[in-house]
Amino acid sequence: MNQSSHPLETSNGSSAHGETAFIERRAASNNMSPAGEWRDASAINASGRYAVEESGGLDLSQILGIGRRRWKIMLAAMIVCIAASAYVVSRSKPVYQAQATLEMNLSNRSQVDTSAFPGLAAFDSQTRGLYTQLELLKGPKVRAAAYDAVYTEGKKKGMKILTPDLRARLRGESVFADQRGNSNLVDVQVRALDPEAAAALANAICLAYQETSQEKNEQNSAGAIQYVKNQIADVGNRLENAQNNLSRFKKLHGGVSLSDAGSALTSSLGAKKAALEQAQTQRAASIAQLQDQQSQLNRIPANQLVPTGIQQNPAIGTLQSQLTQKIIERSTLLNEYQPTSYKVKAIDADIASLRLELSRQKKTEVTSFQPDPRRAPLMQSVATLQSQVLATDATISELNQQIVGTQAKVNQLPDQEFRYAQLEGEVDLQSGIAKQLALSQQNLILAQKSQTPDATLAFPASVNYGPVAPDKRRIVLTGIIMGLLTALALAMLVDALDNRIYTEDDAQRATHLPLLAQIPFIKKADQQSLYLTGNRVSPLLESNRMLRANISFCATDRPVKALVVTSSVPHEGKSSSALNLAVAAALGGENVILIDLDLRRPTQHVLTGLPNTAGFTNIIAGQVSVASALQDTPIPNLRVLTSGPTPPNPYRMLNSQAAKATIEKLVSMADFVVIDTPPVLGLADARLISSLVDGTLMVVSCQETGRREASRAAEMMASANQEVLGAILTKVPNSATAYGSYHTYHRYGRYFDESQSTAEKMDEAALAGKLDAAPRDK
Repeated sequence: MNQSSHPLETSNGSSAHGETAFIERRAASNNMSPAGEWRDASAINASGRYAVEESGGLDLSQILGIGRRRWKIMLAAMIVCIAASAYVVSRSKPVYQAQATLEMNLSNRSQVDTSAFPGLAAFDSQTRGLYTQLELLKGPKVRAAAYDAVYTEGKKKGMKILTPDLRARLRGESVFADQRGNSNLVDVQVRALDPEAAAALANAICLAYQETSQEKNEQNSAGAIQYVKNQIADVGNRLENAQNNLSRFKKLHGGVSLSDAGSALTSSLGAKKAALEQAQTQRAASIAQLQDQQSQLNRIPANQLVPTGIQQNPAIGTLQSQLTQKIIERSTLLNEYQPTSYKVKAIDADIASLRLELSRQKKTEVTSFQPDPRRAPLMQSVATLQSQVLATDATISELNQQIVGTQAKVNQLPDQEFRYAQLEGEVDLQSGIAKQLALSQQNLILAQKSQTPDATLAFPASVNYGPVAPDKRRIVLTGIIMGLLTALALAMLVDALDNRIYTEDDAQRATHLPLLAQIPFIKKADQQSLYLTGNRVSPLLESNRMLRANISFCATDRPVKALVVTSSVPHEGKSSSALNLAVAAALGGENVILIDLDLRRPTQHVLTGLPNTAGFTNIIAGQVSVASALQDTPIPNLRVLTSGPTPPNPYRMLNSQAAKATIEKLVSMADFVVIDTPPVLGLADARLISSLVDGTLMVVSCQETGRREASRAAEMMASANQEVLGAILTKVPNSATAYGSYHTYHRYGRYFDESQSTAEKMDEAALAGKLDAAPRDK
């Protein structure tokens, strides 16, 4: 073969020298580690495979890579979430708010002196704290009265202010009451779908609380009046008995005159007994009231809680979102299937199930509880009554001691004087009690007529036609944020379930091999092969030059003179990669032989346009010699040995001594030999041939090869103790390669274009003409 006859070869050899220098510069500046470092002992694990450092998680570049690969899924998720938020906004009805303000009276007494009759204290309107009044205001009794009042008033006027449906809605979280700062003012806020209903209900709640509190105060006064009436009747009976006893004593003894000392002792003894009787009466009334309060308290369980916060059931929103998604899926299926299709019917069944579940769900749910507010005032009242009972017991004990002492002194008086004084003192005592009770009754009657409620309406609610909800901007913003999060999560999930290899890290983790080069994906068919483009500067040429340089770096004890190019499965670009590697080496000045040993599906004669009438199988059969079977190509320093006719048993032919001898002879005839073999999985040809050469290259197709297939192929080659130099990632998108986009590289390559001589450009044109005129294997 006349090597100098090729038009791309220069007379002074400067082109080859420039290519070699360029490869060295690219190897020094490339971000990939040199092959010598890859083959260091520290980078090899116990199984002999390349140890890949596992990252602790996803970094920003990996997340951006997932976004570039799954942008369609992310866009669809974003559109669905934004559409759902827009649907919620469009379906949401405006909510209006009205506010009324109450001024609370923290002290509201009956203005009746109960010191003379402690039993009246149970009916007195005790001082109520603001918190207690606030809980009573928010209680169900006040709210129910307000609903009834508004509904009845609107019905009388022929207005639909509060329909039963809206009334049910307002019984949820739409009514609020809270203290304004540290003042005695309480704001009552009502939210409704109708502004007039909101204002009417806010005012009705305030008026209902006023009426309820006034009614309670009036009931307390009525109870006190009835208690005084009963006491007056009892005192009248005792006074009448005392008077009758005194009258009979006078008739029997004809009158008695008491001394001053006897009169004083008798009067003192009578007063103490009256006080004792009054204390006992007070104690009996307090005990009765205490038992009543304790009975009421026992009817309210200590662990009973009442709801304080109600919100919309979150399950409603989830079910509505699922229902919307199913409806969208059904609309999409109707574009391809009839309504009677089983797929459409399955979607219809899911929609019916979701609607049934949605109808069963409660509209609202309770979010917080607190102890029953009725227990606090009852417990306070019980504690007060218990204190009164204890104080009365102490008073009774003291009076008993005083009576015993006074009685001892009185016993020294004559019996008649003592009895007379006793009867006369009893009459005076009962008369005085009767007068005090009559005065208290009159005061209580006046107080009942002047009772006031515990609160007054300070600022009534007015109709506000400006809606306060829903917050459409917030809903849309939430939809956008949820769309972003959902899109990212969905993209990461789909990417995690995807078995294909996309990046350099994926290839290294799958194969546990160093990545020697990334071959960019070329869209134009006439630029996908260096056999057609020749020495023209391109990303494809530079990546294959880098591959050849990294293969040279893999040499340890001896240079890599012959290697096998294979892959895990078909259609990964192994044949094109073998051809491009051979062309790049030949353009670098090496004497290269490309051998097609894929005897099952030979491809190199198609890629090079050479005839396949005489090839490797003909040499093994003894029909032709090695020298006559080698074919020259338009590429200088490159010869190709095609496969020849396909044999009936390719493995048996490759395993013959003649095949081994032929491969050894071809290796001795060239500086660099590239052998194209079948894929590893399912066939043993590649493993057999790799045992005869210096190393093996594993081709991995970006976005096509599965991680499991690549890992299995690499394991099979490693288990056969073959020298696997590394992997090649082919069909890599321009944005993911180390060379950048084609246009950026093309501007960088102008430096080389400008340095080319006019003769070289003419030679390129001549090469293109030869390639067009080259014979093609039919």
